Amino acid sequence: MLPNARIVSFEPLPDCFEKLKRNMSKAKNFAAFNYGLGDAAGEFPFERNAFSMSSSFLKMTRVHTTSFPFTAQTQSIKVRVERLDDIGPSLGLTEPFLAKIDVQGFEDRVLRGGQQTLRRAAVMFVEMSFEALYEGQPLFDSICRQVHDMGFTYKGNLDQIPCPQSGRVLQANGIFMRTENDRTIANRVRTG
Repeated sequence: MLPNARIVSFEPLPDCFEKLKRNMSKAKNFAAFNYGLGDAAGEFPFERNAFSMSSSFLKMTRVHTTSFPFTAQTQSIKVRVERLDDIGPSLGLTEPFLAKIDVQGFEDRVLRGGQQTLRRAAVMFVEMSFEALYEGQPLFDSICRQVHDMGFTYKGNLDQIPCPQSGRVLQANGIFMRTENDRTIANRVRTG
């Protein structure tokens, strides 16, 4: 949709990072960094899941492993973490930009560690859970409040993930637009 867009990605798992670089090798405006984002810089334990998309800094709950039995195997490793606000100035982000945060229950920490940078986004997609899939993760209402307090308005969601057994919605990607002037920002995103 936006062939000239610049894409900046963060991936803490070394093998997934290498796959990401291979998959995006032909993208001319792409940069990838082999670390995760959070609210503190350093090296932290990370729950590497056999199903890599379920890997997280947080341990899984029974709701997660019962709903998705193929995610039951994890291995604890250490990964590097940076605060987005610490590295943001070196990224050369230009407005308008879209931020997508999908970090398996760690969204509140990424938001806290990147408030200054993320407040400049025109649009944010943030993964939110309606039931705790990871220990200590904030749920939908808490994330909505946090993003709202940063100056964004909730506009709906995409990509709901239901429980295969019951059909109840477990997760969705929330769409948030900077509140200052939704119409102006939407126009800038379309023409930018």
